Amino acid sequence: MPKGHANVLYRNGKGYYYLTYREEKKIRNDYLDPVGKIDLSNVFNKSKIKEGNKALIRQLKKDATGN
Repeated sequence: MPKGHANVLYRNGKGYYYLTYREEKKIRNDYLDPVGKIDLSNVFNKSKIKEGNKALIRQLKKDATGN
């Protein structure tokens, strides 16, 4: 699974896929491809699953500590 999450940024009315992640203290946006050129649905789906897992882990830790 890629680190960070995939998103679409729009510039001048055109969409572009980027992979956004944190590197040390900076937020990085790595360009992938223009929207429509390739199908990145699997990257978006993996990103959503990863975020869901993080939320579940946070909730389990919170329940374990009793907060």
